[in-house]
Amino acid sequence: MPQAREEGQQIREPSTKSPQDLNIFGIGISSNNNLDLLNLIVLASAGIMIKIFFKENYSKLGNIGPATTTIWGYGLTSLALSIMIFVAISYTNRDKDNSLFGDKVSLYSSLGMVTPIIVTLLVIIYIIYLNIIFFTRINSNKVTPDYHTYSFMSSTLLLVQIILISNYLYKTLNNKDSKDETTIELTKMLTYILSVVNIVFIVMIHISLVFFSTDETTISRG
Repeated sequence: MPQAREEGQQIREPSTKSPQDLNIFGIGISSNNNLDLLNLIVLASAGIMIKIFFKENYSKLGNIGPATTTIWGYGLTSLALSIMIFVAISYTNRDKDNSLFGDKVSLYSSLGMVTPIIVTLLVIIYIIYLNIIFFTRINSNKVTPDYHTYSFMSSTLLLVQIILISNYLYKTLNNKDSKDETTIELTKMLTYILSVVNIVFIVMIHISLVFFSTDETTISRG
């Protein structure tokens, strides 16, 4: 009888699995931090590459064109960055508490770590917003030459920001040397600076679409 009770108690014992074994339910994708980040960075970069190199041709009706590609491509990038935010927070808090926002974890410091990703995500959302609002105008190429220049510069800056974010996260999550702190902070500041410059380009794109778009439709290959 005591033996049966002991067996029952063993059955009711809580799982001894480590947080690494439960990653898929705790935001983390796998037990390999670097692999998770690599997959998300490739996904984010792929969205920008789609926008730059695989944009669709302009159309007279404006129902399909570069704006369509931008929305889909940047939508993919924004999805990857959104997942990256929660994955990064999960990895940061894993050693401190099993819950994502446990009592022992400072929410302020966690958000501070992912702020560069959040800022970059807001930049992308702004671009997607412009392509939705001026969807027909962009697809029918009723834009000035300056628009194309600003758009290309913005995409290039976004790609550089993704590279900086990847370096920043790898350094932060694998920081075992105090010497890396300087590199981490420098990378973080560079991401902020590029975000501000990118916002300037996007504002110029916005102004160009509102006030300086052409009335005649010029159809050319993207």
